Amino acid sequence: MSISCLEYQGKPCAIAIIHDFTSIQASISELENKLNREPLTGLLNQRYLDLIKHDYPKLFKGQSLGIAFLDLDRFKPVNDQYGHDVGDILLKKIAQRLKRLFPSDDYVFRIGGDEFLVIFKLSAVDNQHAELEHAAKRIHHDLTQPIYIASLAIHISVGVSVGIAYYPFEDEHLPTLISKADEAMYYAKKHQLDFTLAQDLKTLKTLK
Repeated sequence: MSISCLEYQGKPCAIAIIHDFTSIQASISELENKLNREPLTGLLNQRYLDLIKHDYPKLFKGQSLGIAFLDLDRFKPVNDQYGHDVGDILLKKIAQRLKRLFPSDDYVFRIGGDEFLVIFKLSAVDNQHAELEHAAKRIHHDLTQPIYIASLAIHISVGVSVGIAYYPFEDEHLPTLISKADEAMYYAKKHQLDFTLAQDLKTLKTLK
């Protein structure tokens, strides 16, 4: 709203002009949402992850978080055998399952190909290790359930390797923890494990 003073017929007056930006703001919000979402699955994208990596000290101040890095197993053979359309269906179904697993105040990303990242709040006060392990088991269980492909009238299953890190216990630098979760995921994939916790990685490597 803007107000201008003037004189009308010898008397002091004012003109108030009200600008309604509701529709403009809605358009801006819609554009921002499109920029931050991956078009196939509707999950958050790499661009938004980069923003979080920059703003995390303020965004997650005082919070305990789990960081899960996921990579699908046996996904490429599905694309090779049935085509990319079927692969896209699988990715959409996986995204839907991840969104059901984690509420709206958690962050679920598709960061390229068949890789996903989840940043989720922890509620346990005394035993975050157990909560992280429970989250990893839930992810692995739900994502490996058979997916029905209506166009082929068949069920297809894929595997998933999961690496999980704990913010800020393991490191207060979020990008470092994302890298640690990524490393833990590759360890799980290499050794055919359902999941690996980043905090256990050093011990596991020593045992190997």
